[in-house]
Amino acid sequence: TDGTKNGGVGVFINYGLVDNKGTINVEKDSVANSNAVGVYAVNGSNVTNNGSINVSGKDSIGILGVAYRTDSKNRNVVDEFGKYATGQGKVNILNKGNISLDGQGATGIFAKNNKVGTTLTNATATNDTTGKITTTGIKAVGMSGEKANIINRGTIEVKGQEGTGMFAKSSSRMENSGTINITASSSASKPNIGMFTEDKDTVIHNNKNIIGGNNTYGIYGKTVNMGTNGKIKVGNNSVGIYSNGQYSSSATPTVNLASGSTIEVGKNQAVGVFTTGKNQNISSQADMKIGDNSYGYVVRGTGTRLTTNSTTPITVGNDTVFAYSTDRSGTIVNRATLTSIGSKNYGIYAAGTATNLGDINFGSGVGNVGMYS
Repeated sequence: TDGTKNGGVGVFINYGLVDNKGTINVEKDSVANSNAVGVYAVNGSNVTNNGSINVSGKDSIGILGVAYRTDSKNRNVVDEFGKYATGQGKVNILNKGNISLDGQGATGIFAKNNKVGTTLTNATATNDTTGKITTTGIKAVGMSGEKANIINRGTIEVKGQEGTGMFAKSSSRMENSGTINITASSSASKPNIGMFTEDKDTVIHNNKNIIGGNNTYGIYGKTVNMGTNGKIKVGNNSVGIYSNGQYSSSATPTVNLASGSTIEVGKNQAVGVFTTGKNQNISSQADMKIGDNSYGYVVRGTGTRLTTNSTTPITVGNDTVFAYSTDRSGTIVNRATLTSIGSKNYGIYAAGTATNLGDINFGSGVGNVGMYS
């Protein structure tokens, strides 16, 4: 540590390479300073972690990568090694080992592209197949990006409250092709989240597993894509995907769930896909598993188009609604097969236009309604 209110830095690299095969411990004393960094890389640097990085302290970071170094006045230091030095203004991070943080507001990996006029590819961070990021503090984040491309192919463990597996903003791209595990939240109003953005220009891709406990959100964002092997499983009073995008038209899918993908939600007002906003287009071929007293799809925006076409028959228990919409200007088209084995279920409950082109078999049980519009 440096003996100040700011935490120490384990390794700093400028226009170079870091390949950690050992153990880096920063601020692991009994009193940890804030804002510590395990590996800090800038300006064309490449970082590979094959070992272990352990960092304590509030607002600390395991690996921090920034395209350009900034000076004391927060100005980018451009062409620091001459205008002919290739590869400046970029950063690349690859984690194949373990990163562990226990501080409040800590981040496992943070990649930032501060080079003006460039795309997100100038800052890339990947948690590889053998990589594992673990956070235990409140409001901690596994991976974060700003105008960056962040990819998880390994495992992210979110064990603290108000935590997030992956977060990005400023026209970034987020991809989960590994596993994100999020612990149950102790408060329904402060859920833990698997993948999160409030930026309309940051696109989310989930191609594998997001597993959450009670009071969690699998994905919270705008434009969301689920691949063939994408899976979201969350507990009671949780939401699989929440999207609040504002779009000029509904011609292009804004929530696109591929055939073979799966969303499973628990009981007690859980929701598989919850959309608000304007001109959303939800195109879903996902297999939807709905707990009792819960919903498959909830639409509360305007001008929303929902199309469901699961190749797997959807079976519900008790007190469920497969598709619920308060959008008077919206449309629902269902091609999925719906079957009830319990009572008091609704297949489709819509304030707008609804069309059923699938089979709805709600004959068993009491008080079931196939379609209400």
